Amino acid sequence: MNSVAFTLEEIKNDILTLDVSAVYKKYFLSDDNWYFENILSASLGCDSVAEVAKKFNSVISNGFGISFQDIIMVGSGRLGYSLTPTKNNTDAKLFKSFCVNGKERKMSDIDIALISETLFNRFWHLLRTSYRAKYSAQYNYIPRAIYRGYISENHLQEIDGCRKEWRMISFTSKKVLHENLFIQHDINYRLYRNWFDFEDYHIQALKTIKRGVS
Repeated sequence: MNSVAFTLEEIKNDILTLDVSAVYKKYFLSDDNWYFENILSASLGCDSVAEVAKKFNSVISNGFGISFQDIIMVGSGRLGYSLTPTKNNTDAKLFKSFCVNGKERKMSDIDIALISETLFNRFWHLLRTSYRAKYSAQYNYIPRAIYRGYISENHLQEIDGCRKEWRMISFTSKKVLHENLFIQHDINYRLYRNWFDFEDYHIQALKTIKRGVS
């Protein structure tokens, strides 16, 4: 089903030949969206990706109280293929296609970036004030993420002092997306402090991939 919006060959060729900023703009800022085109358009009976995006972003915007423009799908849901960089780009996650039905392997998740300094600061404060020695293993992974300007949902789910408040604001949007938009795949959110941090994170990831792709 990976026929729209991008082919794997196109993605690899662009990473090899284009400046990473151009790759970022094409694959992260364009209106193209593999999941919307291949999955949701049909299930919702929509004629355009723009119509699907409006329905999808409206649910999340209402749930989190942030602008449409500050919500963006990333990962294999957006491209049809994963752009997860790993050491020497040898991990199987890199360029893995989106798994729709889970027959051959685990169904893919949908990754959503929420760009909001207000939400970022709110949950960074909760993370700081919720520290306990029993969470030390989880906290070993948090500082690097915070330094780079993002907070992953799994961090908030693992810490008692953050979990309840996070679930209160994330549950509604996930429920509506699953029940009203008929989305069967799990949804993962990540908070970014601002658009600069979002861009920098993905630019650095593309640079890592570019160095290893041949």
